[in-house]
Amino acid sequence: MDLEANKLLAERVREALRASLSNNRCLTAQQCATELGISVRGMQRRLKTIGLSFTTIANEIRYDLARTRLLHSRDTIEEIGRSLGFSTQESFIRAFTRWSDMSPGEFRRQSGS
Repeated sequence: MDLEANKLLAERVREALRASLSNNRCLTAQQCATELGISVRGMQRRLKTIGLSFTTIANEIRYDLARTRLLHSRDTIEEIGRSLGFSTQESFIRAFTRWSDMSPGEFRRQSGS
């Protein structure tokens, strides 16, 4: 497979993840690969050739959706975390803090929501 085909696959993974998370459903790598009609190993191998992984893409999408929801919804931090596939509020807070160097609450306050 060439580089462009692998970049296209990464975009398809992003679209599948964004669609599932927008519907409060979090795809696993296996589910995503099945949806795209490829083996999970093949998907992982092709993403690796362009320096990505399913987890990296999933976290990128989750962070983007988390920021949007923190800015534009009145949902609690726990509700936002659960909608993005986190099992607990604490795990969402840890991940968001790792991604942004601030907690979701700090992000929301600094953004004026």
